[in-house]
Amino acid sequence: MREYSYAGRAGIRGKTEPLRLILLSLSLGGLQFAWSAEQVFFMNYMISIGMSKAAISLVWLAGPISGLIGQPLFGALSDTCKSPLGRRRPFMIFSAAFTALALLTVGWSHDIFYSWFSETVAYQLTIASVVVSVFVLDVALNAAGATCRCLVVDSLPADRQEAGQAYASRVIAICHLSGYALGYIHLKPVLGFLGDSQFKIVLFLSALLACVGMGLTCWAVEERRLVSIPSKSSNNLFAIGRSVWRTMQTMPVRIRTICLVQVLAWHGWFPFLFYSSTWIGEVSSQASGEQLDTDTRSRLGSLGLLIFSCMTVTSTIILPKLTRAPSASTGLTLSQLWAVGHFVFAAACISAPLVGQLWQAYVVVALCGFSWALTNWAPFSLIGEEIARSSSARLRRNSNLPTSGSPTVARYEVLRPGSRDRANSSITSHADEEDDVDVSYSSAAPLTSSMSGTAAPGQHDEAGSILGIHNIAICVPQFIITFISSVIFRLMESKGDGSLRGDEGAQSMVHGNSISVVMAVGGMFAIGAGIVTWKRL
Repeated sequence: MREYSYAGRAGIRGKTEPLRLILLSLSLGGLQFAWSAEQVFFMNYMISIGMSKAAISLVWLAGPISGLIGQPLFGALSDTCKSPLGRRRPFMIFSAAFTALALLTVGWSHDIFYSWFSETVAYQLTIASVVVSVFVLDVALNAAGATCRCLVVDSLPADRQEAGQAYASRVIAICHLSGYALGYIHLKPVLGFLGDSQFKIVLFLSALLACVGMGLTCWAVEERRLVSIPSKSSNNLFAIGRSVWRTMQTMPVRIRTICLVQVLAWHGWFPFLFYSSTWIGEVSSQASGEQLDTDTRSRLGSLGLLIFSCMTVTSTIILPKLTRAPSASTGLTLSQLWAVGHFVFAAACISAPLVGQLWQAYVVVALCGFSWALTNWAPFSLIGEEIARSSSARLRRNSNLPTSGSPTVARYEVLRPGSRDRANSSITSHADEEDDVDVSYSSAAPLTSSMSGTAAPGQHDEAGSILGIHNIAICVPQFIITFISSVIFRLMESKGDGSLRGDEGAQSMVHGNSISVVMAVGGMFAIGAGIVTWKRL
């Protein structure tokens, strides 16, 4: 780990802690509207403008590719950013701008090009602009996600990480549900002035809400300014790669275990998130004994995603109340609860080939909603706690503080109107007593930081690199399960199981039975994730 020097102090606006944690999380919530729009609308839109499904499947690789490269890159770059705005906020602002630009380009490029150019040229330009916009959108969302998660880790001390990540998961779940609702509600009669189709209206609102969420968090959260970095540090790509590799080798064993768990779990989550809507429509078609049209299957799939999101929101509210502290004697710890979530997800996915009725499919996706709430909360909370704990221990060693004695209290500041300048100029880690939120740390003396000193607890030098490595663990299995899925689809379709061939009623990419087999394979990996989580975390 490397030592950095900072100026100012970290702070969050808001009169109550729940309000502060919500404001800290709104940037992540705003991104969910863009994710929902991409997940619900982009597939059908790309088909409508003439793209083949084979080409679309290649376009979808933008997600894991940008996540594999973009998150570690932008996380590491933000770790060493010396902007007056802070380390994370410049990346958040630019990411929000490019997210909005990509969404609006997808929505309006068809109309613009067809009004300016001949049909042949307009068709080619539209396809090119949509493909480029999807890649730009995924890169921007990954950059924003990486830096927003880092901001949560940076802004909270160790014993508030679990609460902060719990609020983040709630905001994410509620905004994701709202994103699905935007696509389900008929908006054109009320908001027709925003666009001549539901698709355009949803894209405009998603772009607006993503920027509003990002803006509110940037306004509410004050970061420390990075003053200096170790002389050997560099921002070129090779140096960043070496930094990420060095962090991967030296990061705590517990974080490595979390990454291993994510590698196993995401063999199941990737096919579920991409194919569950299609699977629901195929189950309904088989249960009714008739071939349903594309719109009907899409509507049934959308309802399934709404049920999934409702369960996720409910779980994010209830589950934090059920966890116990590691020192308590009863109940489940967060890591144990996460293991239960893996086992529930595994059971739901493995049962998919046995599902024959629509209501059974809805039960499966609802159970997955419970597990998804834990997936959005537990790993980030556990990683944040570990980073904060390691940072605090390193600070005590560097400061030669005694390890015994009465506990001290470290604080993050509650910013009041007009206090931003005061926070920027302050050189201590203590705010006025009446403005503080107490957060206990175990050391014998007050922990302070100055212009030339090391950061106080809650300021974590390489959080971006560590969360980027965690995202690599999420992205790598997506490539593996994509290969496994393609083999399963090809084998089952060669035997006549599939709906790739046919009329308007057979527009899904894969047959429901083959999707259920892929989900079952993912469920087997989830069992491994649950075992590792229970035994090693």
